[in-house]
Amino acid sequence: MQKTHNIKILSRPVRTGKTSELQAFIKLQDSIAGFLTPDVDGSRMLYDIAADIFFPFQTDETSEMPIVKVGRFSFLQKGFDKGQAILKSAIDKEWIIIDEVGILEVEQHTGFEPAVTDLINYCRENIQTKLILVIRESLLQKAIEKYSLQEAEIINHL
Repeated sequence: MQKTHNIKILSRPVRTGKTSELQAFIKLQDSIAGFLTPDVDGSRMLYDIAADIFFPFQTDETSEMPIVKVGRFSFLQKGFDKGQAILKSAIDKEWIIIDEVGILEVEQHTGFEPAVTDLINYCRENIQTKLILVIRESLLQKAIEKYSLQEAEIINHL
């Protein structure tokens, strides 16, 4: 199958600077949307690239708001909802970033789903839109199979 170079998967092990590399990349782009999930003061935040706004994402188990557990981490459900809204509004940009497609999306079809699937399908049809998916190495093969991403270009650096 021929590679489509408008869908790229940035894949490296956990905690190897993928989000930091993307932070530098977005500064060089004019038409970019999506989200990053950087650590800010020891807690993961949701960063809306187009709006240049941070939203609370990681929390602790004492939160009175609905949370989603992922391993030893707890995240606000409203963060996932906000991420989906960001992705749905991103389709008019040249570049779209999803940091990251993780275990919730790949194995449970929750988290940022169904917006991830919708955006992948949109980019297959609209090759002028470039999509970068961040997927950790340990989930890469499962994600490729789930989303039929055999045509995507797998990269280790931007």
